[in-house]
Amino acid sequence: AYCSILGIANTLTLNPEKLLANIHAVQAQNVIEKSASLYAPGDAYPFSNFSIEMETGTGKTYVYLRTIFDLHQQKGLRKFIIVVPSVAIREGVLSSLRLMKEHFKGLYGNTPSIIMYITLKISPRCVSSPPPQYVCKY
Repeated sequence: AYCSILGIANTLTLNPEKLLANIHAVQAQNVIEKSASLYAPGDAYPFSNFSIEMETGTGKTYVYLRTIFDLHQQKGLRKFIIVVPSVAIREGVLSSLRLMKEHFKGLYGNTPSIIMYITLKISPRCVSSPPPQYVCKY
């Protein structure tokens, strides 16, 4: 982890060829068309973007929470951001974290600190002037 006066940042260097090979292996196992590259042509952001698409009630929240714990345990990553589109989904994620706390503690020996940021409104002008945020620590 990279330390500075502002805090500790996650740092992880991945070999792009190996990452793409791993993605191709998962795509082949699931009969999904192989990605041509890690980035879309003309992509403004030079990092990989992944989308997990599953039906309602099939375990998306569990999958990404388990991935977060694995990344912390195996790679030392410490900070994760979960972005949700609505209050209902936010409350569902917070409920899942509370309900699965002991489960993850049993698997990994720890539980996360949760800080919730709530933005009042997101608009294009927020890029230069962010809206007020509320912080709740659980």
